[in-house]
Amino acid sequence: MQKEDIKEFFERTAVSRAKWKRRNSYYHRSLQKYFSLIIPEQSRVIEIGCGLGDLLNAVKPGYGVGIDFSPTVIGQAKKKYPDLQFYVEDAEELRISETFDYIILSDLAGCLWDIQTAFRNIRKICHPQTRVVISNFSFFWEPLMILGENLGLKLKQPRQNWLSTADLEALLSHEEFQLITTQRKILLPLNIPGVSWFCNNFLANLPLVNRLNLVNLIVARPLVPEPAEYSVSIIIPARNEFGNIENAIKRIPMFGSFQEIIFVEWHSSDQTLEEMLRIQQTYPEKEIRALRQTGKGKGNAVQEGFDIARGDILMILDADLTTPPEDMDKFYRALQQNKGEFINGCRLVYPLEKESMRSLNFLANKFF
Repeated sequence: MQKEDIKEFFERTAVSRAKWKRRNSYYHRSLQKYFSLIIPEQSRVIEIGCGLGDLLNAVKPGYGVGIDFSPTVIGQAKKKYPDLQFYVEDAEELRISETFDYIILSDLAGCLWDIQTAFRNIRKICHPQTRVVISNFSFFWEPLMILGENLGLKLKQPRQNWLSTADLEALLSHEEFQLITTQRKILLPLNIPGVSWFCNNFLANLPLVNRLNLVNLIVARPLVPEPAEYSVSIIIPARNEFGNIENAIKRIPMFGSFQEIIFVEWHSSDQTLEEMLRIQQTYPEKEIRALRQTGKGKGNAVQEGFDIARGDILMILDADLTTPPEDMDKFYRALQQNKGEFINGCRLVYPLEKESMRSLNFLANKFF
């Protein structure tokens, strides 16, 4: 099938697409949920091959742009979501010159005539922090998808490119993108009360079983050739850690273009908060902030620190200082040099001092 035939197919079937989306609404709602977990609200988002714009609208962009090469589909999307921007565009001949925080390609790669050219064009609308989020059907499902089309359960598609994750990673790599994560989702794309929930929230996450899932969800980022210096926010949640607050300040090395330290006190029974405020006054040359948690639990304390952080990189340091603060610059350098998107330190690499970790804590760290 030639490229013009693909365009003609999508234009010819544009009017019936809303009906098919309703018939497969469970699958599309599931995709919207997974994309929304990846893309923060109020981001600058563009969806390539946006269709009716439902997925773009679901991620709640601050500025949202959808492109599709079907004029009829774009006309319907404009009426349905007037607050979003929609344009008739071809991913392989992309003319948009703006940059975006997130670029969505949902169920699109299999329909593109020239995938590598599309990735090359997408590279032009990236800034260094852009993330490309791709959903792609697993090739294991090809027979079932064809059967579903023959039974009238889904719209018949033109011949697909059944690409593996390795294929997509290679094409992305050629165009200066790096794969960050791959998730396998949706074991049962039909809504069977109770059964679908069990399959997609439990079975679909099990090793080996997840290889049978329908969707590969891929996140990639553009490679940045020259490491830059970044600003850093260090969040220190503390509960009953009066004796460690000043030590944390003394032991954290200087790194990054700007460094702020945010103490979050979470319901201590000692003078931890007062010590934070004293340290703030004692070290005026350092950017130190202290706040009392309004919610409950360590996770919430960390989140409240994140909410007021100003740095490009967010770091967490436990106030008990069992992880040496002196090692923090190693994590910063690894992030700065694009060695990872999220980097987690593990205390189990080196031998532990006797009784330094309770047995249950040890097991929890192993499972994590």
